[in-house]
Amino acid sequence: MKIRTFHRTCAIIFSPLFLFSSLGGAFLLFRKAGLYEKEIKELAVSFHTRANA
Repeated sequence: MKIRTFHRTCAIIFSPLFLFSSLGGAFLLFRKAGLYEKEIKELAVSFHTRANA
């Protein structure tokens, strides 16, 4: 397997995980602004920390 093909395959596999984690982190930037309720905050934190674990 050529290195370019390997790199493309890894990118396709791991990019959704990185995207999910980064969007969850961006969502958490506004957790102290009072834009959403406490239950949603806890859910967002749990999603973000699971993606990074």
